[in-house]
Amino acid sequence: MLQWHPNRQAKMAVYAGIEKEISADAPCGPDPDTDSDAQNFLTVAEGQLPASYRSFNRKSFESKQTLADLRAHLEKSRDLRYLILAAKYHILSDDLPGFVDAIAATNALLLAQWDYCHPTEAAGGAELRSAFLKSLDDLPTVVLPLQSATLINDKRLGALSMRSVLVGEGKLPPREGETAVDSSSIKDAFVRFEPLQHLVDLTAHLETILASLDSLRQLFIDKAGHEAAPQFEQLPDLVRTIRAYVGAIVATREPGLASAQPAEADEVRETAAAPSASAPLTPSDVASVKEASNALAAVLIYYAGKEPSSPARLLLKQAHQLVGKSFVEVMKILAPGLVDKAKIQISGTMPFALNFAQLSALAVEEGKPDETEAQARTYSVATRGEATALMRQIEIFYNNIEPSSPIPMLIEKARSLVAKDFNALLSEISRKDEK
Repeated sequence: MLQWHPNRQAKMAVYAGIEKEISADAPCGPDPDTDSDAQNFLTVAEGQLPASYRSFNRKSFESKQTLADLRAHLEKSRDLRYLILAAKYHILSDDLPGFVDAIAATNALLLAQWDYCHPTEAAGGAELRSAFLKSLDDLPTVVLPLQSATLINDKRLGALSMRSVLVGEGKLPPREGETAVDSSSIKDAFVRFEPLQHLVDLTAHLETILASLDSLRQLFIDKAGHEAAPQFEQLPDLVRTIRAYVGAIVATREPGLASAQPAEADEVRETAAAPSASAPLTPSDVASVKEASNALAAVLIYYAGKEPSSPARLLLKQAHQLVGKSFVEVMKILAPGLVDKAKIQISGTMPFALNFAQLSALAVEEGKPDETEAQARTYSVATRGEATALMRQIEIFYNNIEPSSPIPMLIEKARSLVAKDFNALLSEISRKDEK
């Protein structure tokens, strides 16, 4: 039976037991799409979500009964829509622990019941599931509510959120009627806040979100391929921002606590296909192309010395060789067989195409930008966890700065191979090409 734990401080998930089968005949229960009451409930619950967060009033948002109903429906049917709705209702209600538990439960359910969780493959496939999960990246129902979620309550300043921090630092403009508190006062409030364990637990919650999102994406890649995997961008970026701020406070107050791995996130990683895929990261670890190149070089040095047999090393070396390369050069290296056929179609009243020979003639150096990267960071990697964390940072950098680059695809594939044994690797390289 699904257990509801009202004590937020307990080291138990709110949705404990979600991954367990309901019955042997129907591990995830009946399909809610065949139940008119369930369909009506979903329609009403989704209709209560705000279309815009600017006009949303948290105080008038009624969530208690809806969350209770969601838990009742989850008792009958394990459906992603219920958990994703629960996550949104929790965070819209300023309930960060509940939000974390709902996301972790979503990950646990799919890991344990991929074949049976609703919607099933027959009901729409991985693409439909991915679309539901992608809504966790929506601004009005997840990202902005999380930005405004209470991190601490200070006796002098009241409830403080990441939005309070960003407004205080001048990174966000205050809304009409919003009071901006200077950043030093906010930092002082965090530094004096007690108990310190609350901040430590907060960093653990944030780690759990990142680990769960990484695990979900990797699961989709393993089960359905890269194209079907949900791409989370705004949510993890915000989570890392909050974690960096709170983590710095913890490190200032108690350095020993800051270096410890949060047990809550460790539990999530142990269930994931790639256990080290979510090692602690810090925002802006990779901030330029030069730093990305330095980071790749450091990871390559680690694999050359510690894990020379890993095929991840080969993919990383290929990625390193592509740093700074043009589209034409990339095509010649990665897809030489397509070069003669490649062309870019230009639509219009008289459509035409640019073939690869024409594109090659255009790929001339316009002159390197003035790079003042003498101070670019260098990196040192000592463990697989550190290597995987740095790989993830390089992915994030290229996805944000140069989305046309194949480098993040190569690194993502490398990350998926780092924890596989030889038999698993043989199966990986022996797969038949998809038709």
